[in-house]
Amino acid sequence: MRGGRKVQITITPDADITECTEHLVAAGKAASVSAVFNDAVTGKHITDQRALVCCANSPGRPTAPGGPDDTAREPPTD
Repeated sequence: MRGGRKVQITITPDADITECTEHLVAAGKAASVSAVFNDAVTGKHITDQRALVCCANSPGRPTAPGGPDDTAREPPTD
């Protein structure tokens, strides 16, 4: 929901990620630290959705969750 209602959350990123996001903002490559995280999560979401589509369209591969080949599976045991 890009550009929609914003909700404040608290996250605790690794120190190097925090440094990187602050550097992007200081260099003018991002509007804010929040914008960096929004862009990163949006990119991850797009990548995951594309992978599901590719997977669902490949013969012999499982379909996206909830698709026609989705059956109840036992959770993995570690």
